[in-house]
Amino acid sequence: MKALTLLLAATLTLTLTLTAAEHKDVVFAERADGNLTLDAFVPDTSGPHPAAIIVHGGGWVRGDKQTYVQPLFPVFTDARYAWFSINYRLAPAHRFPDIQPWPKCISQPSPNSATTK
Repeated sequence: MKALTLLLAATLTLTLTLTAAEHKDVVFAERADGNLTLDAFVPDTSGPHPAAIIVHGGGWVRGDKQTYVQPLFPVFTDARYAWFSINYRLAPAHRFPDIQPWPKCISQPSPNSATTK
């Protein structure tokens, strides 16, 4: 749950404070077994902006925030979306459900999300 909260906080912080640019390897969760990072793009126009959290493929056992998803970056960027491509822990080193950090952050958005610009 802590990783989910940090992911949402990083997402909102980046959306609110950064100028248009890609940002690489932003830590959204510090863990004893290694930090979880994301890459992000936030448009420089005034918000609110639609946002996408991009989760790479790889069958839970391979890949990272750049694998298989790079063709999406210019599509979202050109459409002026804020996007966040995340890393997650991989099997077999991590067992389900510890490998998926995002479902609650998507299904239970922040109570302030409707008012955040």
